[in-house]
Amino acid sequence: MRTGWFRRAHIKTKSCYRLRLLLTQRRNLKRKVLDLENTIRHSLKAFGIRIKGTGRTGFDKAVREAVADTSIDVQGRISKAGDPDVRRALYEAASALMTRFKGRDKVRTWGLALARRSCHRKATVAVARKLAVIMHAMWTDGTCYVGDAAASASDLAARAAVKDSKLLGAQA
Repeated sequence: MRTGWFRRAHIKTKSCYRLRLLLTQRRNLKRKVLDLENTIRHSLKAFGIRIKGTGRTGFDKAVREAVADTSIDVQGRISKAGDPDVRRALYEAASALMTRFKGRDKVRTWGLALARRSCHRKATVAVARKLAVIMHAMWTDGTCYVGDAAASASDLAARAAVKDSKLLGAQA
């Protein structure tokens, strides 16, 4: 009879199988956590919120603080979306309001304060945007813009009457 034709087979114990299963599941969970963190980072980056320099332990706290503070990373660029003629007209109107108009106006005062903090060009663009928002609100509401906070009720009524007569003509 020949001997040495077989090898000893090592049979793994149940605890070894359990340990291997736990290690595999741990590795899979770590991958999923990393995927979720990267997804959250990517989603917040779309809104300009960046989370840098945080490890696993501080990630949750950093996300909560970033979303609560809404610390948006503004690049300082001006959008070129929309009709160029409308943007040009709004910019010219805002520039005239900021430089040539000498009366009292809330938007002008706000724009001049912004120009002192930043630069005149950015302030003019901001005033142009604010004028567009005001004109859209006036268009939807049918209201009249009063830039002077000290205007009396009789001034407002007179402005409204002039506006109605211009819009309605002889039918007013």
